[in-house]
Amino acid sequence: MSTTHSSAPVDAGLRHGVMSGPELAAQAIANIAPSAVIAFTAAGIFVGAGNGTMLSFVLATIVILCVGWCVAVFAKKNA
Repeated sequence: MSTTHSSAPVDAGLRHGVMSGPELAAQAIANIAPSAVIAFTAAGIFVGAGNGTMLSFVLATIVILCVGWCVAVFAKKNA
């Protein structure tokens, strides 16, 4: 039983000098942005809703579940 291994190096990264520093920074910010929005949205809701924050989260959850149910029904009827 013999196995052959490829001796060619595999490079999955960018070539040196392809992107400038500002381009790399912009890409890093763009990749972090969705997580940052999720992290800071709760604080923003608390500032606006105060003690009603939990109520607003419960109502938003119910609305999202209703939207998901509508999508599921639509998909079943049109599949």
